[in-house]
Amino acid sequence: MKKSLQGRNQTYASLQALHKTHGELPIPYTIHHEYNIDWGFFETTRSIEGINYRVIGKYGYVRFQDNSLIVKLLK
Repeated sequence: MKKSLQGRNQTYASLQALHKTHGELPIPYTIHHEYNIDWGFFETTRSIEGINYRVIGKYGYVRFQDNSLIVKLLK
C-alpha cells in the first residue's frame, strides 16, 4: 500500500509540474521518462469533450495515438 501511495503522489506531482510548464498544450509522450510518471496510477476516469481522461486529484491526463499527452486542470 505504501508503494501505491508513493507512486500516486509521484505521478500527481509530475502532472502538476507538467501542467505548470506546458499548460494544456500537447506534450511529447516521451517526457514521462524525465518526470518518472507511472501511467497506471489514477483514481477515476472522466469524459471531457468526448475524450476519457485518467484523473488524479485535480488533474486529468490522456495519451493520444500520435504519442502526445495532454494534462488538464479540472474544475
